[in-house]
Amino acid sequence: MPSDAARPSVSGQEPARGRRIRAFLLPLIVMLCAGAILVLPMLCGRPANASEVARALPGAPPTSAWPATGQAAIAVADGGEHASPGQGPVPTASTAKVMTAYVFLSRYPLRPGQAGPSFSVSADEAARYTARLAASESVVPLRPGQRLTEREALQALLTASANNVADELARWYGSDPVAFVAEMNRTAHQLGMDATYYTDPSGLHDTTVSTGADQVRLFQAALRLPEFATLAGSSYTDIDGHRHANTNPMLGRDGVFAGKTGTTRAAGHNLVFAARRDSTGGSRIIIGAVLHQPDTASLNTAVRRLIADSLVTAPIVRKGEVLAWAHDGWGRSIALSAEHDLSVTGPPGSSAILAIEPGTALHNGAPAGTTPARAVVTSLRPTSARHTKGASDASTPGEKTGPGVSVALQTEAPLPRVPPLMWLPLRPLTWLAEAVAP
Repeated sequence: MPSDAARPSVSGQEPARGRRIRAFLLPLIVMLCAGAILVLPMLCGRPANASEVARALPGAPPTSAWPATGQAAIAVADGGEHASPGQGPVPTASTAKVMTAYVFLSRYPLRPGQAGPSFSVSADEAARYTARLAASESVVPLRPGQRLTEREALQALLTASANNVADELARWYGSDPVAFVAEMNRTAHQLGMDATYYTDPSGLHDTTVSTGADQVRLFQAALRLPEFATLAGSSYTDIDGHRHANTNPMLGRDGVFAGKTGTTRAAGHNLVFAARRDSTGGSRIIIGAVLHQPDTASLNTAVRRLIADSLVTAPIVRKGEVLAWAHDGWGRSIALSAEHDLSVTGPPGSSAILAIEPGTALHNGAPAGTTPARAVVTSLRPTSARHTKGASDASTPGEKTGPGVSVALQTEAPLPRVPPLMWLPLRPLTWLAEAVAP
């Protein structure tokens, strides 16, 4: 049995083993910490998503644009629906033909390039042409047994404003014009047109009445039907080869691309229209109605004022304005300010919604002017507006309501260097963006 003197000294071995472990771990710890210094800023240096910021566009709904006489209404996507005071049923004249087209297209939808079904002109209607023309009605030549495609008939209805074609469309719909008018009124009720009542398909009768607000709601619904806008912005060539220009005096002006006129002694001069204007993130469709104007000049002036006042362009962010902050783990903050002015076009009084979106990661020691985030306009929120059942909240097909414009946010000061290495495991570097209320 070996003696105690022959055993290896444990106390002599432990220091050597500890030295070897420390010699192995120390470089490993240094490498890990060095890697953390390089990697953590890239992992943690990206601003996080922030809450929204709302910026109001100046102005109010277009109360100053209402005509001095008659009535008007307007609808803009993200701007709601607005109507002039004193809305009450008045004779519509030929703007009633919008409902005639709407009812007919709802049963017989048209697609681009399609002529649609064809229909035969009755001998009775053809025989009334001369008398109607002598009575100064708006008509187009028709022959007994003449075949009209749906597209041709609707072009004659909406562009040449043909009363005789309106009556034929009612007959073609179901052989009973009275039933057709009843369908017009049922549809008006479904669309929330509570102040509208139809007694004929052409609007020639003074007992066919509506309001500007109701006509705007109808035109919104009609624009959702395929080919309605095309038909309401076209011309018509009759059986004799005569081309009838569109009766809309504003067509092709001030962005107007579709509409329907109406004029009688009792109704005055009327126009329901759709116009397209450039706006933040794309185009924006304005739908309006101006009723009971004394003459064409007054009508055109009222329409132009409505279109002009429907949108406003204004800066919502100024260059150098602080919209967010970057915070580190030690309570220090660096302001993130707008790189340039940011302007938005939208309905007066609406709110542009800004969101802070992260971009390039903030690296240790990044210089002033680094852009780690952007302020993006995500939407435009409408002002309070009148909405009724069946209304379409002023949005229309083809409307671009996702603005998407943005401004880069840049640091106003250099980014502090990371703290000493020994602090890193305890207080890792993090940066968060926070929206600042306007």
